[in-house]
Amino acid sequence: MEDLLDKFKNNNYVVIKNFLSKDMTDFLYYYIKMAAGKRNYLDEIKYYGEDKNTRHQEYGYYTDPQAPGAFSRYGDLIFDSLLTYKQDKVEAATGLQLCPNYSYHRLYVTGHDLKPHKDRVSCDLSATVCIGYDNRNLDYDYNWPIYMEDTEVNMQPGDMVIYKGCELTHYRKEFLGLNHAQVFLHWHDKNKEEFKDKKPFDGRPILGLGPLFDEMKK
Repeated sequence: MEDLLDKFKNNNYVVIKNFLSKDMTDFLYYYIKMAAGKRNYLDEIKYYGEDKNTRHQEYGYYTDPQAPGAFSRYGDLIFDSLLTYKQDKVEAATGLQLCPNYSYHRLYVTGHDLKPHKDRVSCDLSATVCIGYDNRNLDYDYNWPIYMEDTEVNMQPGDMVIYKGCELTHYRKEFLGLNHAQVFLHWHDKNKEEFKDKKPFDGRPILGLGPLFDEMKK
């Protein structure tokens, strides 16, 4: 674990291999594809029974400017559960005491990318986990890397990169495979003075609620 700590302190990111088991990633990969399929179906039948914000909250959306066209969803209960279920391992790898904020998952397909960006303040410490991918359209070995600044980082399903998302510019180039699922987990360092009054869960009362919960109550 000290080796991980040193790498994190020196580079502001660290890779943890096999953070999630194969059985878990296989299930989560299936789940994300099913969720995207449900949203696609609702669009096909022109389901407009709820306002736009509620539909995006409950079923995901395709309009994230960081990855235009990719199915994305904030605060899904399954992925929010990972924030606390595996938080102790992230704290051990970083030496930080963390407060959970939110999860976010995404399904990329052919031609998608991730625009170069730094994260907002609720992503003081971030992690991205490779959930699964399908590259059967390619006749060569292909791994779609994420870049931390200009360093290429490759992941297999179950591998995780922990990184300081507000400090490191991160991005992905154009995806060439059929689909690729990632989950993002976000915390803040509870010992930082700037966060002493910051509430957990990205301002939500509990995990598993979307960002517009207060507006939906009204």
